[in-house]
Amino acid sequence: MLFFYVISQQYPNENIVQMLKSIPDMTWTPGVSSRFTNLSESQLKSLFNPIMYKSSIQATNNHFSDVELPDNWSWVENQPECIVVGDQGDCGSCWAFSATNQLSDNRCIQKLDQSRINYSEQFTLACDHLSLGCNGGYLGSVQSFLFQKGTVTDKCVPYTSGDTGHQGKCPSKCIDGSELVLTKSSSYKGQLQGELQIMAALLKGTIQTQFICYEDLMYYKNGIYQHVYGKIAGAHAVQMVGYGEENGVKFWTIKNSWGQNWGENGYFRIIRGQDECGIEIDAYELNP
Repeated sequence: MLFFYVISQQYPNENIVQMLKSIPDMTWTPGVSSRFTNLSESQLKSLFNPIMYKSSIQATNNHFSDVELPDNWSWVENQPECIVVGDQGDCGSCWAFSATNQLSDNRCIQKLDQSRINYSEQFTLACDHLSLGCNGGYLGSVQSFLFQKGTVTDKCVPYTSGDTGHQGKCPSKCIDGSELVLTKSSSYKGQLQGELQIMAALLKGTIQTQFICYEDLMYYKNGIYQHVYGKIAGAHAVQMVGYGEENGVKFWTIKNSWGQNWGENGYFRIIRGQDECGIEIDAYELNP
């Protein structure tokens, strides 16, 4: 399934901000994000992924068992040293960012690395040939790539596509000329579906998922997001890092890849339990 980027109004549009602020009973606060100001149309387009699903990719070890679930859970609070927000820049690499950071975060959570290692989004982006580089990618494909091939550290192959807008070639050596040392995931479970299944998986580590983005997400400032306005802007891959409830509204906590100056210090919350924007139908658990 393909979604193509549509923005009907130039960003920022103060009329849209005021209209959003006038909507009663909003669960989130609208505003103008510095992340998007002064960006060209092509740069705005690069924030979204035109690819949604490739169902032919099969996950390993797809099994779910019932567990007792706490009312609230947050890896950001429980192990903040393991959860780091990055910035994909001017490249549609959200699929590579969310999966590679999932490997970094989950290895840290399970103490497989002495401290969190930033694995290379650039290597994943350039070397997963079943995806489309800066033009988007498949969650199932990138999970399979990290399981079968793996990636290197960011020190070995630093991220450059956020500046160039191009995926570049798959490197055969590290930037300093040393040999590549690949780190793989041990397994992955997908396509997790539904609130309880995802909540249970979150107790073991962060989850990669994707959702349909609408224009109003660009005006998100804080709070618990739900779509209220605008056309489809594209699809976007992110990491689930927790869940909770505020004032009777259930939410997922999401780590984005638009930098720490966007949203709630790089995170946002979205309505939980009603498959808001399709966020609960194609989630992936990665075991490091």
